[in-house]
Amino acid sequence: MKYLALSASLLAVACQPQAKPSTAARAKPAVTVVAAQPAPAVETLMSAPIADTVAMHLSPLAPPVRDAAAFLAVNNLAPLWQADFNPDGESHVRPAILDGFYGPEHRHIAVIIDRAEQDSIQPQLFRVRGRTRYRKSITPFEGTITVQALKPMRIFLDLDSVAQAQARAYTATARFVLREDTTTIGAGTYQGNALLDFYRLPSGRLDFTRTFPDPQLPTGGGGLLFRGQWQSRRTGRRQPVAFAYYTQAVLPDTMADLYIGDRGENINPKYAGLDWNSIWENDEWWAKSPKPKLSL
Repeated sequence: MKYLALSASLLAVACQPQAKPSTAARAKPAVTVVAAQPAPAVETLMSAPIADTVAMHLSPLAPPVRDAAAFLAVNNLAPLWQADFNPDGESHVRPAILDGFYGPEHRHIAVIIDRAEQDSIQPQLFRVRGRTRYRKSITPFEGTITVQALKPMRIFLDLDSVAQAQARAYTATARFVLREDTTTIGAGTYQGNALLDFYRLPSGRLDFTRTFPDPQLPTGGGGLLFRGQWQSRRTGRRQPVAFAYYTQAVLPDTMADLYIGDRGENINPKYAGLDWNSIWENDEWWAKSPKPKLSL
Protein backbone atom coordinates (compact mmCIF):
# COMPACT_ATOMS: atom_id res chain seq x y z
CA MET A 1 0.00 0.00 0.00
CA LYS A 2 2.92 2.37 0.72
CA TYR A 3 4.21 1.85 -2.84
CA LEU A 4 0.77 2.59 -4.29
CA ALA A 5 0.48 5.78 -2.25
CA LEU A 6 3.97 6.92 -3.35
CA SER A 7 3.21 6.24 -7.01
CA ALA A 8 -0.03 8.19 -6.74
CA SER A 9 1.81 11.14 -5.17
CA LEU A 10 4.47 11.17 -7.96
CA LEU A 11 1.79 10.99 -10.64
CA ALA A 12 -0.04 13.93 -9.07
CA VAL A 13 3.13 16.03 -9.03
CA ALA A 14 3.93 15.16 -12.65
CA CYS A 15 0.47 16.22 -13.78
CA GLN A 16 0.67 19.63 -12.15
CA PRO A 17 1.43 22.57 -14.49
CA GLN A 18 5.10 23.54 -14.42
CA ALA A 19 6.26 27.06 -13.82
CA LYS A 20 7.77 28.84 -16.90
CA PRO A 21 11.55 29.16 -16.45
CA SER A 22 12.93 32.65 -16.04
CA THR A 23 14.90 34.39 -18.82
CA ALA A 24 18.11 33.94 -16.87
CA ALA A 25 17.48 30.24 -16.47
CA ARG A 26 16.86 29.83 -20.19
CA ALA A 27 19.99 31.77 -21.03
CA LYS A 28 22.22 29.52 -18.95
CA PRO A 29 21.10 25.91 -19.15
CA ALA A 30 22.82 23.48 -16.88
CA VAL A 31 23.80 21.19 -19.77
CA THR A 32 24.43 22.13 -23.40
CA VAL A 33 23.82 19.43 -25.98
CA VAL A 34 25.60 19.89 -29.31
CA ALA A 35 24.21 17.99 -32.25
CA ALA A 36 26.77 15.91 -34.12
CA GLN A 37 27.69 17.46 -37.49
CA PRO A 38 27.91 15.10 -40.49
CA ALA A 39 31.24 14.90 -42.28
CA PRO A 40 31.33 16.91 -45.54
CA ALA A 41 30.71 14.91 -48.67
CA VAL A 42 33.67 14.27 -50.92
CA GLU A 43 32.01 16.34 -53.66
CA THR A 44 31.79 19.31 -51.28
CA LEU A 45 35.40 18.90 -50.22
CA MET A 46 36.63 18.81 -53.81
CA SER A 47 34.59 21.83 -54.87
CA ALA A 48 35.86 23.98 -52.01
CA PRO A 49 38.90 26.23 -52.51
CA ILE A 50 42.15 24.51 -51.57
CA ALA A 51 42.85 27.14 -48.91
CA ASP A 52 39.55 26.38 -47.18
CA THR A 53 39.83 22.60 -47.04
CA VAL A 54 40.80 20.86 -43.83
CA ALA A 55 44.55 20.24 -43.71
CA MET A 56 44.18 16.63 -42.63
CA HIS A 57 42.50 15.84 -45.99
CA LEU A 58 45.35 17.20 -48.10
CA SER A 59 48.64 15.66 -49.13
CA PRO A 60 51.67 17.33 -47.48
CA LEU A 61 53.25 20.09 -49.52
CA ALA A 62 56.24 18.73 -51.42
CA PRO A 63 59.58 20.57 -51.27
CA PRO A 64 60.36 22.88 -54.21
CA VAL A 65 61.96 21.24 -57.25
CA ARG A 66 64.96 23.40 -58.07
CA ASP A 67 66.39 21.10 -60.77
CA ALA A 68 63.63 19.70 -62.97
CA ALA A 69 66.06 17.69 -65.10
CA ALA A 70 67.52 15.92 -62.05
CA PHE A 71 64.05 15.17 -60.69
CA LEU A 72 62.85 13.78 -64.01
CA ALA A 73 65.98 11.66 -64.41
CA VAL A 74 64.71 9.47 -61.57
CA ASN A 75 60.98 10.07 -62.07
CA ASN A 76 60.02 9.23 -65.63
CA LEU A 77 56.73 10.90 -66.55
CA ALA A 78 56.48 9.22 -69.96
CA PRO A 79 53.68 6.78 -68.94
CA LEU A 80 51.68 9.69 -67.56
CA TRP A 81 52.01 11.80 -70.69
CA GLN A 82 50.78 8.74 -72.53
CA ALA A 83 47.75 8.76 -70.21
CA ASP A 84 47.80 4.96 -70.11
CA PHE A 85 49.62 4.42 -66.86
CA ASN A 86 49.23 1.23 -64.85
CA PRO A 87 51.37 0.76 -61.71
CA ASP A 88 51.46 -2.97 -62.38
CA GLY A 89 53.05 -2.42 -65.76
CA GLU A 90 50.15 -3.83 -67.74
CA SER A 91 48.87 -1.81 -70.68
CA HIS A 92 45.19 -0.94 -70.76
CA VAL A 93 43.12 -2.42 -73.57
CA ARG A 94 41.50 0.92 -74.39
CA PRO A 95 43.82 3.93 -74.61
CA ALA A 96 42.98 7.08 -72.70
CA ILE A 97 41.18 9.54 -74.97
CA LEU A 98 41.58 13.27 -74.43
CA ASP A 99 38.55 15.27 -75.61
CA GLY A 100 38.36 18.92 -76.47
CA PHE A 101 37.48 21.52 -79.07
CA TYR A 102 38.97 22.83 -82.31
CA GLY A 103 38.41 26.13 -84.12
CA PRO A 104 36.02 29.03 -83.51
CA GLU A 105 33.04 26.70 -83.87
CA HIS A 106 34.40 24.68 -80.94
CA ARG A 107 33.94 21.46 -82.88
CA HIS A 108 34.82 18.29 -80.98
CA ILE A 109 38.29 16.79 -81.36
CA ALA A 110 39.69 13.64 -79.74
CA VAL A 111 43.38 12.98 -79.14
CA ILE A 112 45.33 9.85 -78.20
CA ILE A 113 49.01 9.75 -77.27
CA ASP A 114 49.92 6.21 -78.28
CA ARG A 115 53.55 6.36 -77.24
CA ALA A 116 55.70 8.59 -75.04
CA GLU A 117 59.43 8.10 -74.52
CA GLN A 118 61.82 10.08 -72.34
CA ASP A 119 65.02 11.34 -73.98
CA SER A 120 68.05 9.58 -72.48
CA ILE A 121 70.16 12.76 -72.47
CA GLN A 122 67.53 15.41 -71.76
CA PRO A 123 65.12 13.87 -69.20
CA GLN A 124 62.77 16.86 -69.44
CA LEU A 125 62.18 16.05 -73.15
CA PHE A 126 59.57 13.46 -74.15
CA ARG A 127 59.05 12.25 -77.72
CA VAL A 128 55.47 11.29 -78.46
CA ARG A 129 53.40 9.66 -81.18
CA GLY A 130 49.64 9.66 -81.42
CA ARG A 131 46.48 10.30 -83.40
CA THR A 132 43.72 12.85 -83.59
CA ARG A 133 40.14 12.36 -84.68
CA TYR A 134 38.42 15.35 -86.19
CA ARG A 135 35.17 15.06 -88.16
CA LYS A 136 35.76 11.28 -88.33
CA SER A 137 39.16 11.77 -89.97
CA ILE A 138 41.98 10.01 -88.09
CA THR A 139 45.38 11.67 -88.47
CA PRO A 140 48.70 10.44 -87.00
CA PHE A 141 51.20 12.85 -85.46
CA GLU A 142 54.66 12.90 -83.88
CA GLY A 143 56.15 15.52 -81.63
CA THR A 144 57.66 16.53 -78.33
CA ILE A 145 56.60 17.55 -74.85
CA THR A 146 59.23 19.55 -72.96
CA VAL A 147 58.80 20.04 -69.21
CA GLN A 148 59.77 23.54 -68.15
CA ALA A 149 58.95 23.51 -64.44
CA LEU A 150 57.63 21.38 -61.58
CA LYS A 151 55.52 23.05 -58.92
CA PRO A 152 54.51 21.41 -55.60
CA MET A 153 50.81 21.27 -54.83
CA ARG A 154 48.51 20.21 -52.00
CA ILE A 155 45.50 18.18 -52.98
CA PHE A 156 43.07 15.57 -51.72
CA LEU A 157 44.16 12.13 -52.96
CA ASP A 158 42.02 9.01 -52.98
CA LEU A 159 44.57 7.02 -50.97
CA ASP A 160 44.64 5.38 -47.58
CA SER A 161 45.82 7.51 -44.67
CA VAL A 162 49.40 6.21 -44.74
CA ALA A 163 49.86 6.76 -48.48
CA GLN A 164 48.14 10.14 -48.20
CA ALA A 165 50.69 11.24 -45.60
CA GLN A 166 53.61 10.00 -47.73
CA ALA A 167 52.45 11.23 -51.15
CA ARG A 168 53.95 14.35 -52.66
CA ALA A 169 51.99 16.04 -55.43
CA TYR A 170 53.24 18.24 -58.26
CA THR A 171 52.12 20.06 -61.38
CA ALA A 172 54.41 19.79 -64.40
CA THR A 173 54.18 22.65 -66.90
CA ALA A 174 55.43 21.99 -70.41
CA ARG A 175 55.46 23.09 -74.04
CA PHE A 176 54.14 20.69 -76.67
CA VAL A 177 54.60 20.48 -80.44
CA LEU A 178 52.65 17.80 -82.33
CA ARG A 179 53.31 17.60 -86.09
CA GLU A 180 50.79 15.80 -88.26
CA ASP A 181 51.91 13.37 -90.95
CA THR A 182 53.00 15.53 -93.90
CA THR A 183 51.43 13.07 -96.35
CA THR A 184 48.02 13.88 -94.87
CA ILE A 185 45.88 16.33 -96.79
CA GLY A 186 45.63 19.55 -94.80
CA ALA A 187 48.38 18.58 -92.36
CA GLY A 188 49.42 21.04 -89.71
CA THR A 189 51.02 21.41 -86.30
CA TYR A 190 49.53 21.59 -82.81
CA GLN A 191 51.52 23.57 -80.27
CA GLY A 192 50.99 25.25 -76.94
CA ASN A 193 51.16 24.60 -73.21
CA ALA A 194 50.51 21.36 -71.35
CA LEU A 195 49.86 20.61 -67.68
CA LEU A 196 50.25 17.32 -65.82
CA ASP A 197 49.11 16.87 -62.20
CA PHE A 198 50.70 13.85 -60.51
CA TYR A 199 51.87 12.47 -57.19
CA ARG A 200 54.85 10.41 -56.09
CA LEU A 201 55.10 7.85 -53.30
CA PRO A 202 58.39 6.95 -51.50
CA SER A 203 58.34 3.64 -53.38
CA GLY A 204 58.80 5.60 -56.60
CA ARG A 205 55.26 4.99 -57.83
CA LEU A 206 53.88 7.83 -59.94
CA ASP A 207 50.23 8.39 -60.77
CA PHE A 208 47.77 11.11 -61.73
CA THR A 209 46.18 13.29 -59.06
CA ARG A 210 42.84 12.56 -60.70
CA THR A 211 39.78 13.71 -58.76
CA PHE A 212 36.27 14.90 -59.46
CA PRO A 213 36.09 17.69 -62.08
CA ASP A 214 37.32 20.80 -60.29
CA PRO A 215 38.05 24.07 -62.11
CA GLN A 216 40.30 25.22 -59.28
CA LEU A 217 42.88 22.51 -59.99
CA PRO A 218 45.49 23.13 -62.73
CA THR A 219 44.19 20.37 -65.01
CA GLY A 220 40.57 20.60 -63.93
CA GLY A 221 40.93 17.43 -61.86
CA GLY A 222 41.70 15.06 -64.74
CA GLY A 223 45.49 15.01 -64.57
CA LEU A 224 46.18 16.16 -68.16
CA LEU A 225 45.41 19.33 -70.09
CA PHE A 226 46.69 20.70 -73.42
CA ARG A 227 45.85 24.18 -74.68
CA GLY A 228 47.18 26.01 -77.74
CA GLN A 229 46.57 26.26 -81.47
CA TRP A 230 46.74 24.35 -84.73
CA GLN A 231 48.54 25.88 -87.71
CA SER A 232 48.10 24.74 -91.30
CA ARG A 233 51.32 23.61 -92.93
CA ARG A 234 50.18 24.85 -96.33
CA THR A 235 48.44 28.17 -95.61
CA GLY A 236 49.71 29.13 -92.15
CA ARG A 237 46.10 29.53 -90.97
CA ARG A 238 45.73 29.15 -87.19
CA GLN A 239 42.89 27.71 -85.13
CA PRO A 240 42.48 27.56 -81.32
CA VAL A 241 42.49 24.08 -79.84
CA ALA A 242 42.34 22.53 -76.36
CA PHE A 243 41.89 19.00 -75.08
CA ALA A 244 42.02 17.33 -71.67
CA TYR A 245 41.14 14.21 -69.73
CA TYR A 246 38.15 16.09 -68.32
CA THR A 247 36.52 18.04 -71.14
CA GLN A 248 35.05 20.51 -68.65
CA ALA A 249 38.57 21.83 -68.04
CA VAL A 250 38.84 23.32 -71.54
CA LEU A 251 35.28 24.11 -72.56
CA PRO A 252 34.69 27.76 -73.52
CA ASP A 253 32.12 29.67 -71.49
CA THR A 254 29.82 29.58 -74.51
CA MET A 255 29.59 25.80 -74.13
CA ALA A 256 28.73 25.70 -70.44
CA ASP A 257 25.57 23.81 -71.33
CA LEU A 258 27.34 21.03 -73.26
CA TYR A 259 26.37 18.38 -70.72
CA ILE A 260 22.79 17.96 -69.52
CA GLY A 261 21.40 15.74 -66.78
CA ASP A 262 22.22 15.43 -63.11
CA ARG A 263 25.58 13.80 -63.80
CA GLY A 264 26.36 15.21 -67.20
CA GLU A 265 25.43 11.90 -68.76
CA ASN A 266 24.01 13.37 -71.95
CA ILE A 267 25.25 15.76 -74.59
CA ASN A 268 23.07 18.76 -75.38
CA PRO A 269 21.43 17.98 -78.76
CA LYS A 270 22.31 21.43 -80.10
CA TYR A 271 25.99 20.39 -80.19
CA ALA A 272 25.38 17.15 -82.08
CA GLY A 273 26.18 18.92 -85.35
CA LEU A 274 29.63 19.75 -83.97
CA ASP A 275 30.42 16.05 -83.38
CA TRP A 276 30.15 16.24 -79.59
CA ASN A 277 27.68 13.36 -79.59
CA SER A 278 30.56 11.11 -80.69
CA ILE A 279 31.94 11.15 -77.12
CA TRP A 280 29.42 8.51 -76.07
CA GLU A 281 29.40 6.54 -79.32
CA ASN A 282 30.61 2.96 -79.01
CA ASP A 283 33.01 3.50 -81.90
CA GLU A 284 36.49 2.07 -81.40
CA TRP A 285 38.04 4.53 -83.83
CA TRP A 286 41.35 4.27 -82.02
CA ALA A 287 41.66 0.65 -83.22
CA LYS A 288 41.28 1.64 -86.87
CA SER A 289 44.02 2.53 -89.35
CA PRO A 290 44.30 6.24 -90.11
CA LYS A 291 42.70 7.25 -93.40
CA PRO A 292 43.63 10.84 -94.21
CA LYS A 293 40.85 12.32 -96.29
CA LEU A 294 39.91 15.69 -94.83
CA SER A 295 41.50 19.08 -95.17
CA LEU A 296 41.34 21.00 -91.89
